[in-house]
Amino acid sequence: MKKAEYAAENFIPESSRKAFLEAMESIAKLASAGKADGRGSMDYGIAKKRYLGHGKNLVQVTDIVDVMRTMDKKAYAEYQMIGRDDGGLNALKYLTNWHQNAARKNPGMIDAYEKQSEKYVKKNVNGRKLDTTFGAIETGSKSAFLESLKAFQNSNPGFLEAVINRELASEFWKF
Repeated sequence: MKKAEYAAENFIPESSRKAFLEAMESIAKLASAGKADGRGSMDYGIAKKRYLGHGKNLVQVTDIVDVMRTMDKKAYAEYQMIGRDDGGLNALKYLTNWHQNAARKNPGMIDAYEKQSEKYVKKNVNGRKLDTTFGAIETGSKSAFLESLKAFQNSNPGFLEAVINRELASEFWKF
């Protein structure tokens, strides 16, 4: 957030700063609420949208692979095992068949997926407090920003080492 504040103060027009910082705060809250799986892939718990078209003709669509991942974990695991040596045709066939069958068996699945996402945001994101470790960092100018980062590091000499050690101890790096 401090980098975003620095960017807002130094590069974003004043009329757009508030909207920019609100967007960055929303992104930071979503990111901090996310969970990594064993392979390091992040799950942010929200419905993933895709857009088709161009310009004013954009149409928002639901990411059906994410629906499968969220709503039918067994099918998603099978989908992940399909080889891509045929240019992805087998994966596309599996996905298409899964979607047709899922839509017949559970016509409200997409609505349930999107409601689940809304509940997740209300529960885990909306009231989330962001980390304030770098709250005292100055953002008024590049030199003040860099100097306050140096001062932080000098007053917290083991901070970076602790972050690196914690990261290296995570499941992601284990073989």
